[in-house]
Amino acid sequence: MVPAALVLISQWPLTPNGKIDKKALPSPDSVVCVGHYEAPKTEAQMMLVAIFAELLECEASQISMTANFFELGGHSLLAVRLIALIEQKFAKCLHIKDVFDASSLLSLLDKIDQAPVAASKKKITALKRHSGGLVLSSYAQQRLWFIDQLQGGSPEYNMPLSLMVEGLFCVQIAERALRKIIQRHESLRTTFSVHHDDVMQKVHDKFEFTLSLHDLSNLQAGEKESEIAELVARDKLKPFNLEQGIMLRAGYILLDKGKGILLFNIHHIASDGWSMRILNNEFITYYGNISQGKNDDLVPLNLQYSDYAHWQRSWLSGARFDKQLNYWQKQLDGAPAIHDLPLDFPRLEQTVRPGAMIKHCLTVPLSKQLRLFAQQHKMTPFMLLHSALSLLISKHSNSSDVVIGAPVANRIQRDFEPLIGFFANTLVLRVDTTKESVTEYLSHVKHVHNEAQTHQDIPFEKLVELCNVTRSTMHTPLFQILLSMNTAGQSKHSIADVTFSPVESEAYVSKFDLDISVEDSELGMEVAWLYDTSLFTAKHIRLLSEHFEHLLEGIIHNKASTLDALPMLSEQEYVKLTETLNDTAFDNGTKGLIHQLFEKSVQAAPEQIAMEFQGMKLSYSELNEQANRLAHYLQAQGLVGDMPVGLCVERGFVMVIGILGILKAGGAYVPLDSNLPEVRLQYMLNELKLTFVLDQNDKMRALDLPDTCKVITFDNGFVETQLSTYSSANLVTENTQRDDSLAYILYTSGSTGQPKGIKQTHRTISNLIYSQAYSENITKPLRTLQFTPYTFDVSIQELATCWFTGSCLVGISAETKRDLNTLSNVLLSENIERLFIPPAVLQFIAEQIIDAGITLPKLREIYSAGEELVITPVIDAFLGVHPTCRLWNCYGPTETHVVTMAEIVHGKSGYSASIGRPVNNTELYLLDKQGNLAPFGAVAELYLAGDGVALGYVNVNLDKGRFIEQQVFSHGNRKLYRTGDLVRYCEDGSLTFIGRVDEQVSINGFRVELGEIEQQLSTFDKVNTCVVMYRESDLGFKRLIAYIVVKEAYKNESQDALSNEFATALAGVLPSYMHPSVYVILDQLLLNANGKIDKKNLPQPESRGSQIIAPSNEIEEQLLSAMSSLLGVDEQYISVTNSFFELGLSSLKLFSCVNYINKEFALTLTVADLYKNNTVQLLAGKIKELSLVSNMLTNDNDQMSFLEDGEI
Repeated sequence: MVPAALVLISQWPLTPNGKIDKKALPSPDSVVCVGHYEAPKTEAQMMLVAIFAELLECEASQISMTANFFELGGHSLLAVRLIALIEQKFAKCLHIKDVFDASSLLSLLDKIDQAPVAASKKKITALKRHSGGLVLSSYAQQRLWFIDQLQGGSPEYNMPLSLMVEGLFCVQIAERALRKIIQRHESLRTTFSVHHDDVMQKVHDKFEFTLSLHDLSNLQAGEKESEIAELVARDKLKPFNLEQGIMLRAGYILLDKGKGILLFNIHHIASDGWSMRILNNEFITYYGNISQGKNDDLVPLNLQYSDYAHWQRSWLSGARFDKQLNYWQKQLDGAPAIHDLPLDFPRLEQTVRPGAMIKHCLTVPLSKQLRLFAQQHKMTPFMLLHSALSLLISKHSNSSDVVIGAPVANRIQRDFEPLIGFFANTLVLRVDTTKESVTEYLSHVKHVHNEAQTHQDIPFEKLVELCNVTRSTMHTPLFQILLSMNTAGQSKHSIADVTFSPVESEAYVSKFDLDISVEDSELGMEVAWLYDTSLFTAKHIRLLSEHFEHLLEGIIHNKASTLDALPMLSEQEYVKLTETLNDTAFDNGTKGLIHQLFEKSVQAAPEQIAMEFQGMKLSYSELNEQANRLAHYLQAQGLVGDMPVGLCVERGFVMVIGILGILKAGGAYVPLDSNLPEVRLQYMLNELKLTFVLDQNDKMRALDLPDTCKVITFDNGFVETQLSTYSSANLVTENTQRDDSLAYILYTSGSTGQPKGIKQTHRTISNLIYSQAYSENITKPLRTLQFTPYTFDVSIQELATCWFTGSCLVGISAETKRDLNTLSNVLLSENIERLFIPPAVLQFIAEQIIDAGITLPKLREIYSAGEELVITPVIDAFLGVHPTCRLWNCYGPTETHVVTMAEIVHGKSGYSASIGRPVNNTELYLLDKQGNLAPFGAVAELYLAGDGVALGYVNVNLDKGRFIEQQVFSHGNRKLYRTGDLVRYCEDGSLTFIGRVDEQVSINGFRVELGEIEQQLSTFDKVNTCVVMYRESDLGFKRLIAYIVVKEAYKNESQDALSNEFATALAGVLPSYMHPSVYVILDQLLLNANGKIDKKNLPQPESRGSQIIAPSNEIEEQLLSAMSSLLGVDEQYISVTNSFFELGLSSLKLFSCVNYINKEFALTLTVADLYKNNTVQLLAGKIKELSLVSNMLTNDNDQMSFLEDGEI
């Protein structure tokens, strides 16, 4: 029964009804006197102890000179207030870093002695009150006014508070108490308007207020619950009118006798989180005093919010302001404009952002450990939480530059503390997660916080304006993720026989993509994740929450020597990523040689037609005999296992016989395209050092070949004469060939400028074919078009699929393949049933078929590979008219061939197709930049292992960094191939292709995927196909260029008209930084030899001087002149495509622009209209649209009156 701790306090904390407030008693953990006590001796020491006592609200006798800031319960807010008090008492200018670094009060006093003398600060004084007078708003109010005007009135910045009421509650007393609060705080009876480009506030002495009553006591339980939810949601989502009325409303829902819900709602322009606690406390105090007949007056307020706003405007000028502003401009230079956290849904433009909340409680022991760890590292718990959150965002987004917002109370002076008003400022915390050790990283985060706190006087609104942030209605500026911490949650209060307790609301509006708030109490830390449901799923947020806790545990328990190695995944998720999603093991039951797939069909149906070409046919038996003769010939010439054989042939029988014959002989074929530049071919030959080259047209003889290389003229004559003397029987290769024997070498372009040869095995292809058969039921004999060039790896999938299924390969000439206009006719006339084509060719065929109004009745299977497949409206329509045709999206680099497949269904227009799940005996690992396993759903680089991985490059020096031998989690030592492709897991376990690691585009701080712009363009009616590139102009600056092929019906329209139309349409679906600067209309997009779009040879747009595009009509001329005058920019420097914000348009000048345009054109243009249409060109189009509507309404006014109900 002996107490574990004794805590001395100067007086008992009391509740509003005079009882001891036990919940407000300090925890023993926060007792300020820790360890050896040393009393202050000098006057300066006593002054410092007195400051600490004032801040901590404790007796000075409890504070030892040997205690440090964190032992005394220090945090960022206290540190800021401490500095202000030191400046006031000691006249010294201290840095917040000094407070954090001081090991004790003695050490802090030394720093005070060495600090420079503080400059005199203007004292805040109360303004003279004039009834109805106008006062400048604060910067924070100005921004919220602007957002409200932009959104046309929105509940986004409503601040609701609900209290459960139990007992004999009196509505009249409650209304009287709230009137007292409104009278006490001017901010609640302030309205706003614009005068001369300034947002002004007007305080009203007289106001009207009524507490609304909703009696639900007579309803049944089910009805009551439904009505409560509707009333609460309706109140929460009802906008305030900032130009009239008061900024507070309240209502009481009577549930039963002695029970109800009290609803408060204040607009954020008049309040903040701190203010809500004041409202709650003052209401309970007033209610208790009035009901008990006590004096209902509270301590008078020395200042009002308008005094603060006036002081802020006058104080934020001069050297101090410039110094702080310079810091922020430097700190945020080049910062990402929007986070890279993967979204579950595309970001859309919307006025109200629906929200939902998920709460996650950290255990009491973990919460205590977090506080202790922070104290030991001279950090606040908030800094530690921020460290973990930034790391979490970094790991999930594959980005090391993380920006998060953090609110600060901004009530440095005591006189501000009892005021209701919007004081809170938001700090923009930018963190670099590339630090080596955890300790170094934590020091970096602490430094970021210290600097931000030191420069916290700059209002967030000023930062947005002066950092020239690219504006968008789709997201908030500078940051979209907010982190806050509250150590004083609202508790239950009982007074005058009535109990008030907070009620958790279930109707949420999200101001940010993610708003994470942490409430720290004796029950542990509760982390609340408020998220935008239009961007994220609940499952995604729960995963983030779990990872957040794992990171915190890893940090405080020192589970990693480096920052990169900090564990974040649960054991269950680790198993899911390494084993469950990679559970692809399958016994193919065969040796797995490519030519054996062919030989099985020979044995099953020897007389089945194997190939048709230019009117001639070969059966499986005939083709097998000719390939066998070639194999025997090559072995007789000295070919041994795994020897590469050059193959330079045209399309047709000779090509297929050559591939099969080389494989049967135990060699590996190497396609040599005679159309390649001689320099490139010579490089390949020098590297390969070939012993044999099969050359159909003797084109290789012109090159410099080694003396040991035998060039064989491999034409029809050679096949029919010289090979006829060799055996046509199958070769016995059981002891010389294995499934990991070399099958072919393909050359692709290399980053060094030279092609790189990839050595691939039989196993890769045979495993794919068996996987197709068993997983996708690809087993039927179908007439297959031989479309793919044999220099492209899809060609071997095309051949092997055909051979395995006993299908007929239909060859076409090079001329026919090049003329895509005839392709649909070939598909019809040849009754093609199976196709292997790249997405660009699929798009072309779909266009032809849909435009002609015909179908391909025989077509059953399409395999798309080679580049990203976007399901355009045309492709989707093509699938719609071919319901019996299956489409697969096949993914895989040449180094692994196809490793994932996904079947695409009709009805997915406008989206990038999933690349699916791994084929059999293939493993996928998503690793971050440091090679750690990335969490499920995160964007990460794809690494591949298993049967598909090639042997390596011909030049083994290139293997380093791409083919990696290492311990692969629980799978032992494996060879991994690093793809360079960014992907992420969808919730169903399939993969989505994001882009290339080395091809991501950064525009004005935004990381942009060009494919997203292409997807949007492809949804427009007039667009057939398109490509978007980020290219440097002749003048040296980079810009987005859209290359577009329009549908036949629109090809006579002018490029300017089409460009304007596309620009206007994109403005409605994409933010301005994703709008192409130039649109190039082409007759067709040229394809390279592999059927992919030839991006390298897309033309540069015609130079347009210095990119100044002149007005094209009278409205544009008027607007350009007006903007020149309003923005102070000479007309000759303004292009009709320039964003007004880039030209210097501030939020407030928007109002002048809107007023001018409305007067000039007799319109009712809104701020939102101008914000969205922020170029002369776009705005002119909007004005035309509004003018047309206005004229229609005017001209048709008489006719409208005669319409009967329902006719409009």
